[in-house]
Amino acid sequence: MRITPADLRIVRRGGLLVRFAALGPVAYVVAELDEAGSAGTALEAACVNPHWGLVVVGELMVERGDEPATHIAAGEAFHVRAGAPEHRFTAPGRLAVVGFAPLEPRTIDDADIEQAGFELVQEAEVIPSLTPSLGVSVALPSDVLPVRRGQIEASASLMGPWVCCAARFGGVSGYTSAWCDLPHWGTVVHGTIAIEWEDSVEIISAGDAFYCPAGPPGHRIEVTDAATILDFTPVEAMTHAGRVAEWRPRIAIAEPEITIAVGDR
Repeated sequence: MRITPADLRIVRRGGLLVRFAALGPVAYVVAELDEAGSAGTALEAACVNPHWGLVVVGELMVERGDEPATHIAAGEAFHVRAGAPEHRFTAPGRLAVVGFAPLEPRTIDDADIEQAGFELVQEAEVIPSLTPSLGVSVALPSDVLPVRRGQIEASASLMGPWVCCAARFGGVSGYTSAWCDLPHWGTVVHGTIAIEWEDSVEIISAGDAFYCPAGPPGHRIEVTDAATILDFTPVEAMTHAGRVAEWRPRIAIAEPEITIAVGDR
């Protein structure tokens, strides 16, 4: 299942612009701030909910209790655990973050949006100071070394109940990979990929989000030119029997630091 920029609904609360769409039981979310940053916006509200995301533009800071603030730069994925002590986000300037949030309940209707304090926004009413494509294109400039033709490089981190995987594909790669039956929620950071199913195929470009339901039918990711993706897989799904692409790293025993870089620098 593919989500394009045109599929995203827009809401606003306390100076924070949010675009979102449901991908099965998970929401794909894009949050944006203009050059003024987070001061006085809903982004800085105290929170105890978990978060999983990728900073696309700018810098995001996480403050939690008496712990030192954590700085998350563009090109880094993050997980903020749930529960006390409360945490809050801040940003000194323009910011774009994409993230994934489990839905409970599994629908998002207008009543849910209004009850959460958000205002529904039409395309024509988008804040003029924000570039329309800012939050829906996650193609990041990068100085990483190119992956060799036919090669796939991937790194993974345990982030609560999910495994976050950043994968870089060289040209003409993935076509001989094994079928995978694991469910994934992800976004294409750079380039274009094809998700081949055992019974169909889907093309996903930079700025798009995708959902691969648990198989069968299985799927595999194929790339003609170089591409980078970031996706999340439930830990529970990885403990069940089923086919797994051989390039996916096995999960670590302990949860690491709050961030994972998208690609080796």
